[in-house]
Amino acid sequence: MNGADSRIEQMRKESWKIFDRIAKRYDLANRLLSLGLDIGWRRFLAKCIAKKERMRLLDCATGSGDQLIACLKQLPRGTFAVGLDPSREMLLLAEKRLDKEKLAATLVHGSMEELPFEEKSFDCITISFGIRNVPHVDLALAEIARILTPGGELAILEFSLPKSPLLRLPYLLYLRHVLVPVGGWLAGTREPYWYLATTIQQFPHGRAFEELLKNAGLSSIRSYSLALGAVTLYLAKKGG
Repeated sequence: MNGADSRIEQMRKESWKIFDRIAKRYDLANRLLSLGLDIGWRRFLAKCIAKKERMRLLDCATGSGDQLIACLKQLPRGTFAVGLDPSREMLLLAEKRLDKEKLAATLVHGSMEELPFEEKSFDCITISFGIRNVPHVDLALAEIARILTPGGELAILEFSLPKSPLLRLPYLLYLRHVLVPVGGWLAGTREPYWYLATTIQQFPHGRAFEELLKNAGLSSIRSYSLALGAVTLYLAKKGG
């Protein structure tokens, strides 16, 4: 493992510190760097999950609550919703945003690698741009499978790399020469955006990530390519 890899691994283990540091400027940076497209990606995820009465929803890596709010706006009233995140500062932002939207959810401080819930606790679990920050993805997916009900759904939005070389090259240039300096300027520090750009390039996507879902015991796996391949939505179910 070279110096950059070991630095990334250390930052991944303490990713909550990164988000604590940039929490106040996180939403602004997201909107500007994605040109506002991230809102549509989250709404698309929310449209894809089943709408059931009295369903139990868990949003992991909930951050400032974007995905949780997008889902609650489309789910039936009475949905029991929980948002989980390792960053306390981000959870404070999520609490304020939920209050502003007049939406109800329980916010929990915790890690995907050790979910503080009993088996078969949730009908649906969502994760938007958070699975990439987990040190042991296989462990997190096993935990998710453990707490899903039989037939329960998992929906994951994550960055990926375009398949076409014609699109991949300009995207890599964007990551290295736009996202890092501009994100660093907005947040007041470049390090979180260097980490973001590097982990996007390293993290398994497409079939490689689908294989991780299968290894966790999940099935009915579908993938939707968004933003010309820069983002992928993965849907999977726990067998009944």
